[in-house]
Amino acid sequence: MRIPLTDQRVWYTVLGLSIVLRVAIAPFTGHPYDVGIWMMTGIDVAAGLSPYLVHPHIGYPPLWALWCGVAYLVSNFIARGNPFAYIFVIKIPILVADFVLALMLLMVSKKLPSSGQATGRVLASWFLLNPYVLIVGVIWGMMDNLVAILLITSIILLATKPAWSGVSASLAVALKLYPILFLPIMLVYVASTRKLTHIAEWILAFLTTSLVTIWLPFVIFRWDVAGFIGVGVSQVGRTPGGIAPMATIPYLANVGLTSVGPISLQDVINAPSLRLIWIPALAMCVLFIIWKRPRFVSIPTIILGCSLLYMTYLLTASWISEQLFELVLILMLFFAAFAGLRRFSYRTYAIGSAIVLLFLTFNVPLTSFVFPLYLIDRTPLANFGKSFLPWLALIFGCYLITEIVTIAETLSQTD
Repeated sequence: MRIPLTDQRVWYTVLGLSIVLRVAIAPFTGHPYDVGIWMMTGIDVAAGLSPYLVHPHIGYPPLWALWCGVAYLVSNFIARGNPFAYIFVIKIPILVADFVLALMLLMVSKKLPSSGQATGRVLASWFLLNPYVLIVGVIWGMMDNLVAILLITSIILLATKPAWSGVSASLAVALKLYPILFLPIMLVYVASTRKLTHIAEWILAFLTTSLVTIWLPFVIFRWDVAGFIGVGVSQVGRTPGGIAPMATIPYLANVGLTSVGPISLQDVINAPSLRLIWIPALAMCVLFIIWKRPRFVSIPTIILGCSLLYMTYLLTASWISEQLFELVLILMLFFAAFAGLRRFSYRTYAIGSAIVLLFLTFNVPLTSFVFPLYLIDRTPLANFGKSFLPWLALIFGCYLITEIVTIAETLSQTD
């Protein structure tokens, strides 16, 4: 980015534009399905009902459901019955999280030996002005940036404050379940400190926080846990879809390809072993990380390990939603914040964002996000983009393979 961010006026313009964009569009946009569920969840929770009873219901632990309930009560107090006020209040944590991440990038980069401030501003600008980040966050209404804050915080505190690291990791899981994927790496590195008190503090803090934030609400509010458990189990081996490279197989039907010789692609899709291949893939990835980096060396090393593990999951899981890629970008930015701007690949960051954004444009599609302002028929754009989906999912898979190989080589060489 060749913008003179050392100039205060330019930097404040970037910040001002980022704030105005988010505040202006937040109340009037949202994914009809997901934001619709957030709104119904808040109404149910505020009324004392379980958010896991009526299908479709929220697919996350209770923490976000409780926030939706608070958002409903607050928005009703401010502007009773106004859906735009309700949506805006729901999105406040998502909106704030973008700037917390930018602040964290600035703070981490300041510790670099030279040009720390400039580096932080460049990385923060690449995050705040990324159209993909804007769409999957404050427009769509997804809180993956909150998950990223908690995961990065847990990594930073792992060696010095293991209890707080465990709390932060647990809160990430309490928002969305997928951060549980990083648990093996976190345990390996906290154990590598060879301090039994550190290990005990981290595990105890993680388990206690999980008990309070995930399971205690079911007891206090007498919600049936079956609905939540059912959603969690269903995520293990879903039908291929989203931007998962594996979804290339069913998407080929969009271009008229339903079989390869005597092999039906539908039979391939229905194979349970294919849907569960991510489990042995992640196990092998963890073993590779332990083999190459068995001890806690540095924060960038842990970020590399988490990036490798997460990209392996994105490559091999049967269903990947578009917003899950945001964590990949954030890990890239923080690796550069710790290791220096020369370790940041602008091209990799931009290409990955463009691939997922283009897929999202046709798959969601993009016209759906003007909810609840308008309900635009999604069919024309979705039908137009159907033939592009298999190739975009395949390109995304090639992108992930390239990055996995690059990260594995870097992890092997990093001191």
